[in-house]
Amino acid sequence: AHSCPWQHSSGLLEQMRRSGLERDAVSYNACVTVLGLKSCWHECLLLLRSMVEHSTGMDIVTCNALASTAQESGQWRLAVALLSTARRMQLRAETLTYNSAISATRWPHASTLLAALRNGGLEPSVVSYNAVLCEATDARMGPS
Repeated sequence: AHSCPWQHSSGLLEQMRRSGLERDAVSYNACVTVLGLKSCWHECLLLLRSMVEHSTGMDIVTCNALASTAQESGQWRLAVALLSTARRMQLRAETLTYNSAISATRWPHASTLLAALRNGGLEPSVVSYNAVLCEATDARMGPS
């Protein structure tokens, strides 16, 4: 058994292609979500690349799934880059998107992202504030 279901997911997408079925954002998002649950961030990026190569548009669901994967994998730079990508693609980031990025980053970046969330016209959630508070506490406590 593989710890990361990349081969199976990409195999299913290839099967769809061979069967003449359109691989749309929903198909790719399902794969990104499965890979994200396994914290396979590198494979998610390969899948994103495949989306671009096959002219399948990334939507906010893709962005959220990738941000969540970045968070779970400790890839905070990727999570922050996804917010920038969403803005460039004129996708409206959601509180969930910011929460993933906030949870993945360290102080003071978490506080900056919370401010960006509010400046973007979104309402922070309890998760938003708790993530920033955890990072502030971790920064105050210093390295363990």
